[in-house]
Amino acid sequence: MSEDFPRVPTARNVKFFADESRRPNIAMRDLLQEAPSAIGVLFGDALRWQFVNSEFLRVAGRNRAEEFVGKTIRESLPELEGQGFFELLENVYCTGNPYRGREVKAVLNKNGHMQDAYFNFVYQPLRTDDGHVQGVLVHAIDVTYEVLARNEINRRDRAIGLLAAIVDSSDDAIVSKGLDGVITSWNKSAEVLFGYSAEEAIGRHITLIIPPDRRAEEDMIIERIRRGQRVDHFETVRLRKDGSRIELSLTISPVKDPAGKIIGASKVARDITERRQAARSLRESEERLRKTEKLAAAGQLAASLAHEINNPLSSITNALYLLKHCPGLDPKAQSFVSIASTELARMSRIVKQSLSYYRSRVLPKDVDIAAAVDESLQVFSGKTDRAGIRITRKISKAGPVLGFPDEVRQVIDNLLLNAVEAMPRGGRLAICVHPSRSWRDPSIHGVRLTIADSGAGIPKGVLPRIFEPFFTTKPEKGTGLGLWVVYALLARHEGAIRVHSSALPGRCGTAVSVLWPHVFRLQPGEVPEASLAA
Repeated sequence: MSEDFPRVPTARNVKFFADESRRPNIAMRDLLQEAPSAIGVLFGDALRWQFVNSEFLRVAGRNRAEEFVGKTIRESLPELEGQGFFELLENVYCTGNPYRGREVKAVLNKNGHMQDAYFNFVYQPLRTDDGHVQGVLVHAIDVTYEVLARNEINRRDRAIGLLAAIVDSSDDAIVSKGLDGVITSWNKSAEVLFGYSAEEAIGRHITLIIPPDRRAEEDMIIERIRRGQRVDHFETVRLRKDGSRIELSLTISPVKDPAGKIIGASKVARDITERRQAARSLRESEERLRKTEKLAAAGQLAASLAHEINNPLSSITNALYLLKHCPGLDPKAQSFVSIASTELARMSRIVKQSLSYYRSRVLPKDVDIAAAVDESLQVFSGKTDRAGIRITRKISKAGPVLGFPDEVRQVIDNLLLNAVEAMPRGGRLAICVHPSRSWRDPSIHGVRLTIADSGAGIPKGVLPRIFEPFFTTKPEKGTGLGLWVVYALLARHEGAIRVHSSALPGRCGTAVSVLWPHVFRLQPGEVPEASLAA
């Protein structure tokens, strides 16, 4: 890179732009306005133009300074999106390191027509006296004519020199680039694979086909090429012209000039999308089979447990009935017996549902989610008090939802139990109930319940499996069925659930958000016999 570009060591050189009151004999603005090179000044975190000269307007294909001044670079030159210039500019502002480009290609919208242009340019940070970067000076020289003329003269020589090392008829995409990342050749298979013609790709930066989340790979590849190392069978993802992603296996080799100096890289890209998709399909099939087997086992276990539990429940129910009518029982004890009887009756209904002969006789009814939460908190008050858990409630007025009351309570109880067990040594439990809409379909209205705890959190690798039957992170006391049941019951109500969790030290905790729609469709098998008779 040439070092003849002007340097602006501090912001004091451009203070005339911000302070017209100084009125020097020859204002800096006037000196730069008719300069033969394009000059612009950007200020502030948003990088808004404060000044552009006449040459800048010409090379950008604009007519008035008002099209730039006061606007950000993205607002004034939207056609540069995806060409790498915005990122370079933001990097200069953030790091304070200047950037110089030589004969860099830019596709500009000049009076409504997209045109290629080439520039020698510098992005120079503007600093205050204490070294703080407050803006960026853009200084560019339009070398389009020189580049196009030289390119035309050397076109055949380049084709012979570069394409001699490339088999243009290869079934694999073959691309070469300079050490600066600018594409220098692009074969027919690359056109087919990526969707860009050679004319569209050559002269552009290789980030044209690299997803933003994969840009660090390019730095690694170039560093190895500079050391003369080859990159073999590197599996990654790249972008097509239509924005779709394609999985590739890359082999990248250094390209040397006659003197042995490394001047670029040659890249062979092979499409492995079908191979990877086949492997994923196999894994997904195996996963579906595993889940199906678990679901079958869960159903068998539920039926077996329900059958075994049903008889003891009847005995306990009778005992509570006798205790409730025992003479001399004080009101507080009577209250506890009533709670126990209510919960036992709910448990009995759950058991009957598991045996599949009770659900068909129950109609959904209006359920007050806030009231159901209060009932569950009353049941769990002993656990929360003993654990020293601080509970905060934010309950907004919300209408009832159509549902099966016992199943709604079962969902709330399971979620509260998980939250309480996540904080054995105390913590914070926040509960929020408010009207809401579906995440996926805003036309579906309902009531949202959010339960957030400050427990240890769920590791990132575990989150995708929390709704699987028998999967548990609490083998000493968990069955792995709680969240599976929650998911199934919400699905029956056409509800939705999302879980956000962090296990990072100092930022741990879990938030579960559940939406119950105000109405849902009954499945054909759930229509009560009485209604069928009517």
